[in-house]
Amino acid sequence: SFKIKNMNAILDESEQYILSLPITDFDYRNKIENQKQYLGFVALVTGNEEDRPKLYVKSTFPIHRKKDGALCGYNIVAQSIGSGIETRYTVWNRIFNKIPITEGDIIRCTRMPQRDGQNFTLEAYELIY
Repeated sequence: SFKIKNMNAILDESEQYILSLPITDFDYRNKIENQKQYLGFVALVTGNEEDRPKLYVKSTFPIHRKKDGALCGYNIVAQSIGSGIETRYTVWNRIFNKIPITEGDIIRCTRMPQRDGQNFTLEAYELIY
């Protein structure tokens, strides 16, 4: 029987070898699909400051007015790719109808969201994927 005495050195050397290969990184869409398939959830966090305005949309819910039940907007639960923080955003119809958002999309905020109590109002964004 064999006993491995320095597993950390073996793992470090393996990691260095893999990183030295000319392999391109997956785009966000492929990373999301692979994480869903193999992990069962999506944990897409880069830790980079420039990725904070990029949001992975986890779910969308319609908002209806109480007085007449008319659709007035959508609540969107999204996770920042840069920080990993999950937040609920409100997107009103006038903005949502220009660029519809569905679950699984990645958007980039082009203007800082406005705070509305515990939620934020998303007023300007662009669709990345």
